Parts: sequence; C-alpha cells; structure tokens
Amino acid sequence: MIYKTFLKKSTYLFIAMILFFTFFSKTINNLNTPRIKTVKPREGHLVKIIRGQGQIKPEVCTRLYLPTTLIIDRVLVNPGDKIEEGTELFQLNSTMINNTYEQEYIKYHKTKLELDQLKEELQSKEIILYNIRELEKQLKFVTEDKNTKMMMYDSGSISKRALDEADIVLEQIQSKYLQSLNREETDKQNEATRIRNVQRRISTLEMELKVLKRKVDILTDLKSQSVFRSTIEGEILTIYCEEGEKISREDPVLSMINSSNNSYIFEAETDLDQIKDASPGDYASIYLNGDKEIESRLESIYSNNNGSTATLTFSVNDDSLTGNETGYFILRKRSGFYNFIVPKRSIRGTGREKFIYHAVEKQGALSKSYIIKKIRIKVLESSDTSVAVSGEIISDSAVVLDEDRIPLNENDRVLIE
Repeated sequence: MIYKTFLKKSTYLFIAMILFFTFFSKTINNLNTPRIKTVKPREGHLVKIIRGQGQIKPEVCTRLYLPTTLIIDRVLVNPGDKIEEGTELFQLNSTMINNTYEQEYIKYHKTKLELDQLKEELQSKEIILYNIRELEKQLKFVTEDKNTKMMMYDSGSISKRALDEADIVLEQIQSKYLQSLNREETDKQNEATRIRNVQRRISTLEMELKVLKRKVDILTDLKSQSVFRSTIEGEILTIYCEEGEKISREDPVLSMINSSNNSYIFEAETDLDQIKDASPGDYASIYLNGDKEIESRLESIYSNNNGSTATLTFSVNDDSLTGNETGYFILRKRSGFYNFIVPKRSIRGTGREKFIYHAVEKQGALSKSYIIKKIRIKVLESSDTSVAVSGEIISDSAVVLDEDRIPLNENDRVLIE
C-alpha cells in the first residue's frame, strides 16, 4: 500500500516536472526568439510627393493653357494683338466640350461615391476598435466592483443575491470582451493596416476630388458659350495652335506679355531626379508664410546649368499677394494601378537582387509558430514610403517589416507582435 502511494505520487511529480520544464523551456525559447511586425500587401496606386522651396515673383511672360484636352474650332486673335482680361481667344468644339463634361462629371461622382463609402468603412472600423477599448474600461470597473462587493459580503454588509448579481454582470462583460478579442493577433494587425490603407486612400481621393471639381466647374462655364477667354490683359506674342487641332492641357495655346499689375508666379528649385514624374499642367498646393495655402498649376520645368536641379514655375491667383513671399510647394502625382504594394521598409537586398521575407504559420504541438521564408521580387515603381512589386507574392502574404534591422535568415523561427 505504501509502495503504491509512493508510486502514484512519483508519477504525478514526474508529469508535473515534464509539464513545468516543457512550458519553462518554451518561455525561455520565446524570450530568445526575434519578434517581428508584418503587414499584408495592398493593391492600388502609389502617390508620389514632390516638394520644393520657392518665392513669389512678378509674372512678365505668361502661357495660357486649356483646362482639359479640347479641339480648337476657330482662332479669334493674332500675334501682336493687345487684349484685356475676358477677351475671347478661341472658339472651342462644343461637341467635345459636352462629351468631356459628361466624362468628368461621371468621374467626379464615382470618386465622390467611393470617398463616401471609404469614410463610412473607416468609421465602422474605428468604432470596432473604440468598442474594444470601452469594453476594457468596463471590465476593469466591473472587476473592481465585484472585488469590493466580495469584501462587503464577507463583512455581512450585502446579501448573497447582490454578490450573485455582480457575478452575472462580470460574466456578461467578460463574454463580450472575449468575443471582441476572438481574433488572431495577426488579424488585429491586418485590421490596423487596413485602417491605415483606407486613410491613405481617402487622402488621395480628396485630392483627386478637388481637381475634378475644378474641371467640372470650368467645363460648366465653357458649355454655355464654347469660348476660351483670357484671364489677364497684355500683348499676344505667340499662338501655338491651329484651327481643328486637338490640344491637351499640358500644351500651351499661346504666350503673351502680362501687363497686369497684380499677376505673380511661384518659382521654386528642386532636385532634377525628384521631378521626373511631374509635367506642366499638374496641380499643386503652395504654402506661404507657414499656413496660407494657394491652389496652383505647374506651368514650366527648366533644367539648370548644374545638371542636378530644375526650376519650376507655378501660376498663382491670389489678390492678397504683394511679391517676394517665400514658401514651399507640394505636388502629388498618382501612379498607375498595381496589384501588390508593400512598405519600402520591407524591401531587402542590394542591386537587382531584391527580396522580402514573409512569415509562414506552422501549427506546433502546444501553439502556433512562424517560420521566415524568402520571396524574390522585382521592384516596379516606388514612392517615398511604398513600393510596387511583382513576384511570387500573394495578397495574404504576411510581409515582414525591417523596422528594427533584426538579423533574419530563411527558415528562422519568429514571433509576431
């Protein structure tokens, strides 16, 4: 009998030691395992941001541009003509104006609809995160209330029924909280990533909507008379178009000496490699004296003699300008559509050998683990923060961010934060 009791206790002790050392070794192993952050690739467009410092200067020679691509039916002026602001310069093709108006109007409302839907989606996602935080606060409060009532019950201050009611409330809050957390940690990270992507897309669409609204307003005015008028007074130097010719918004229709007293340009200098994606006709925002914002249009780009910088000229229209104001411009240029866009800080390798790491889930005996795998990629285009790539990448790939420069190799075991 004593032997059986000893054997039973020894067996329990042996099992307890095995469990202890199993979990202890797992804990030690986890402490030594690198912790990483991952994101999923997104589809969409890159937004390239071009910046530069500059100054407001008086405008002497001005080039005029059409608001969008249109056909010139008749030229109503000649070189050497002195004209006033509002003078009719060109008769435009009314059929093309109407067609262009309809296209831009539809595009405007599609963009507005997408923007409204994204704002609703963002609000719903933020509500989910807000609800989790609120449940955490409620759980803490109810737990403290339950502990207080237990002490009151022990001292005879409250009844057993009051204590049971506190238990029920605590169980309800715990159940709601656990349901809200009934997602994998990677799913929570992906939700946060999706929120950032939605916020980024909203910012891009707001910029596009502003440009489209301006186009629709201008085309609405053109529909009534189908003429293009001068916005300034002066003397015409050169006419660049012919009757019957289709002119894009990037090409000037004429140049003239500007005799307006209050006409200015914003002249800025920036690195030549930074403006390779910009072209005349692009819209930009100019910020003066730190806070004043002026919507503007890029008129010209000239390479400087040093070969490394370029001078950009922007048209500005603001009656409060006096000249010599300093500031900076921000020009956003959207790329084509890409299926896979990842953060720039996830790209590894040198030269042409570029790759990313992604974490592959492995189900272990006690818990899940993640193994690092390498995906070779080709960089298609990049912006300040993101890179469009192609390769053996899929939309569900858990792409590893290289934030802390943790040394990793293929097949390494990692933990996801």
